[in-house]
Amino acid sequence: MEINGDTFKDVKLDNFPHLDNISKDLKLENTKVDIFESDFRGKLGANSRESEKKFKYPKLTSEVENSRDLTNFFDTRAKLSLNQESEELYTESESDEPEKCSRIVMLDLDNTLIPTNWIMQRWRSVLSEIGSEAESIDYCENENSLFELTEQIRSDLVKSGLFDLLESLFSELRDVGKAVKIVIVTNAGIRTVELFYLKNCLPKLGELLKKYDVSIRSTEEYIKKNGPPPSPFKEEEYREFYTNAKLYEFQRVLLEFWSEEGNDKYPLVDIISAGDQSCEMTAACRISKFYENRIRRTKLIYIYDPEDSRFWKQNPRSFVHQLAETHRELLSLLNEDSETLIGYNDMNSTGTTSIDEDGEEIEEVSLGWFCRGRCINVAISSPERFILPEGCLEMYIDSERNYFKNK
Repeated sequence: MEINGDTFKDVKLDNFPHLDNISKDLKLENTKVDIFESDFRGKLGANSRESEKKFKYPKLTSEVENSRDLTNFFDTRAKLSLNQESEELYTESESDEPEKCSRIVMLDLDNTLIPTNWIMQRWRSVLSEIGSEAESIDYCENENSLFELTEQIRSDLVKSGLFDLLESLFSELRDVGKAVKIVIVTNAGIRTVELFYLKNCLPKLGELLKKYDVSIRSTEEYIKKNGPPPSPFKEEEYREFYTNAKLYEFQRVLLEFWSEEGNDKYPLVDIISAGDQSCEMTAACRISKFYENRIRRTKLIYIYDPEDSRFWKQNPRSFVHQLAETHRELLSLLNEDSETLIGYNDMNSTGTTSIDEDGEEIEEVSLGWFCRGRCINVAISSPERFILPEGCLEMYIDSERNYFKNK
């Protein structure tokens, strides 16, 4: 099955209900959409097909390819000479020591670190019992029912081992992965995070964030400043809005890190982005291109379950299994520098061959996704392989200027 930008145009979106009647800010919304994009086209340097043997990730089988639907999530291509005798496929050769750089990990929250859909399904079930509309519920009158619900949610998550796994993840990202900065960037509102998650349902998560110096940031500032968000039915505008919301926070994370270093020369970094939606993948690629002289590698983990793409079957047990896969691949990806390049003869490639103006046969190579486990897909690239859509450069320059102006 060929995947392109139109593949998921019929995906229906749902909004999470209001959590209380105190403020419209206090709600969880599924402000994301599963739309596969192909806006990362760029040019690769000269390489050879023989050098592809250095690549460490396994190639997809046709069965996995058809079930994953991830091959063409992005489509970065270039033409490579088949007769060229290049010694390297990647920026660094195997004999060279890779250039040392800092590692910044940026994680999504909903359905990446916590089972948001399962939590909200439990919440909806109680709301349906005590009132047909969230706005019409007397929260004081039903305080006991809501308290019991949050207690049960917390208990089920503790029993599942979620918080033990999160502690192991944060600890090993620091100690084993040598991440200098771990940041959670979420589209959930500030009040949702602080009151519903960290205070009521997931206080243990708050303890872990503090213990391992993991910051959590909301895109709420961008959304309020640049909203209201486009209608989900205007798919391109909707997707761009939330991509830019994520990118706005990604940029601030990077600028804060470089500012904290206090040097005239910005330290080189690898950025690692993990999430279950295309907006964080796109945002990571675009901000990497903008700062391509300061970022060595862009490493992506895309969480996608082909058997439950919208997480409707989610439960604590299945989510912990997914998180364990995410944990494993995050640690692996931190120490992996080989770019996920695939040639025309690979099972999961859309590459082709043709003849150039000099009569030489050339190969078109793609930057591809590689499946790692049941629902984890990874990609690694040098930032120079991406391009920025028209108009983005000026927007990112203005955003950087405003950041330093407001400091």
